[in-house]
Amino acid sequence: MLMRKFLEMLFLAIMLTACSPSQSFRNSMSNSADYDRHRMSRLVMPMDDVGSQDTMVFEATISPTYPGDDPAAEEQRMAWLASWLEVRKLCPDGYEVLERRPFESLEYNPAHHDLRYELRCKSVDPAA
Repeated sequence: MLMRKFLEMLFLAIMLTACSPSQSFRNSMSNSADYDRHRMSRLVMPMDDVGSQDTMVFEATISPTYPGDDPAAEEQRMAWLASWLEVRKLCPDGYEVLERRPFESLEYNPAHHDLRYELRCKSVDPAA
C-alpha cells in the first residue's frame, strides 16, 4: 500500500512538471524584445479630430530599466517604434519625430504610458 501511494505521488509530480512551462521558456518570453515592445509601447493612429491625417502617435512607458532621460533607453524606444512601423508596413522612407513630451496629468491616456511622440512619415520626392 505504501509503495502504491509513493508511485501515485511520483506520477502526479511528473505530470505537473510536464504540464507547466519550463523556467527557461518563461525567462525567454519575458526577456524578449517583442515582449517589452508590446508591454511598454504602442503606435496609435489619431482620430480625425485629434490631429492631422499625416501624423501618428507613439506612446512609451518609463521604468527603472528604461528611464526617461537615458540615451540607451531612448535608443531602445526608437527601436520599438521602428519595429511597430515595420510590422504595420508604415513609413518605408523613414519618419521624423515632430514632438516628444511627457503625458499631461489630465490628458487622455488609456494605456497609462509616460511619453508621447508625435511623428510623421517622410516621403521621397519623385522629382529628385
